Amino acid sequence: MHTQVNESPNIHATPGRLVLSAQDSTAQIVFDLVRGGFKWTSPSGVAVENGPELSIYRAMTSNDLGFGGNGAEWTVCMLDWARSSVVNATWEKKRSDTSHDVGITVTTEVRVAPPTLTWAIRATLEYTFSLSLSAVSVHVEGDLERRESASPHPHVLPRIGLDLKLSKPYNRITWFGKGPGEGYCDKKEAGRIGLYSTTIDELQIPYEVPQENGSRGEVSWVRLEGEDGINGAPILEARMEHRPFNLTARRHTPQELDRARHPHELIECDNLLLSLDYAHHGLGSGSCGPPPFEHHRLYTGFFEFTVDLKLID
Repeated sequence: MHTQVNESPNIHATPGRLVLSAQDSTAQIVFDLVRGGFKWTSPSGVAVENGPELSIYRAMTSNDLGFGGNGAEWTVCMLDWARSSVVNATWEKKRSDTSHDVGITVTTEVRVAPPTLTWAIRATLEYTFSLSLSAVSVHVEGDLERRESASPHPHVLPRIGLDLKLSKPYNRITWFGKGPGEGYCDKKEAGRIGLYSTTIDELQIPYEVPQENGSRGEVSWVRLEGEDGINGAPILEARMEHRPFNLTARRHTPQELDRARHPHELIECDNLLLSLDYAHHGLGSGSCGPPPFEHHRLYTGFFEFTVDLKLID
């Protein structure tokens, strides 16, 4: 008996770019094979302007900069300058193990490092797109690139996760996890597991000196949408397979938070910046006491995780 295989998305490949268009809708993925990441559009509007890309930095806190923090090491190793660059990119049609659908898989080998030092995090990101282009799974594996002549490298990392630039209409967030306040691996006991919903602005903690803030921990899933769900963007849902994660959504880059000395100096980005974090280094109490406990430190080493993204029109 002949088994019918569903058509894959329309594929238009040019040097450095891969354009995927769904057969049965106006959904589209434009993947940048040179810089990494993609732009994701659905019938409801633009969801992802760029990303996801691997990131290891967050803004410094007062504790990081204190005598018991790791801020000095991060500054010497130029973690705030670490950027993801694509070393190699390939793509292929791939049939699902559980159906006859044919999707597209893009694999990028990336190097996350500052521009003038020799240490780096090397990783592979495998993006698997669904037939309808309404979902994508991003599998990440990485480790410190070890070279005998490498410059001093960080022994602990601020964080490991994926960063996405979302379209500006996103202004409301709902998550199932700890809340309602911010939570980190060593600052979460006051949180309670539950279903929470708020605006992006209310998610921020306006410390007198701008710094890392507003992360929510032990999250099972998160959804972002425009006000009333009709503000020019589809609902975006994110999960991390087999484990909870930390999320941060803000309109300021970590570098801008580092530079600003007062809240009024912060300038909004053109996009909403969403971080989905596999792991965080603890906050500790380095401004007046000891660094994070041993089991709250994020040591440089092998990591592996998978993030699933879905658009809901």
